[in-house]
Amino acid sequence: MAPGCADVSAALDKHNFYRTRHQAPSMTWSSTLQASAQAWANTLASEGCGLRHSGAGENLYAASTSGSSITANCTSATTAWYNEVAAYKFTDTPWTDNQPFSKIGHFTQVVWKASVQLGCGAATATTYSGWKCVAIACHYSPPGNLAYDSSFYANVLPPLARVVM
Repeated sequence: MAPGCADVSAALDKHNFYRTRHQAPSMTWSSTLQASAQAWANTLASEGCGLRHSGAGENLYAASTSGSSITANCTSATTAWYNEVAAYKFTDTPWTDNQPFSKIGHFTQVVWKASVQLGCGAATATTYSGWKCVAIACHYSPPGNLAYDSSFYANVLPPLARVVM
């Protein structure tokens, strides 16, 4: 397993770019969160890159290829998470109106206003079938996605402008 994101600074910058569009403050990098995210990414990769949550405030991503290598690109994961914005309903009752939660949970964690620290990790592995895979985990503090309308209303704000990056 090769540990770590190939693009740590870019992943933080990408998070903060999207957060700015949603009136959320920029996050700072946390080496503590990076260590926990890296440990979890290592675990997921060692299990064939299947995804299951550790219990922390986190976003997860996995990719695989039959090619000879795969890049641990945390910026691409961030973009994939953010793209769930297309399914999010900015309403007066956002938690209620955005069920099932699974379609927007990654996006909301990326822009969750109260989250102020980020740490990401990635690990690659070869699966039992010979494919290459990568598991990416980003941990957030404090965690977002509290399951109440008032929490979503206060923490997931509408975009100021269309995001193109």
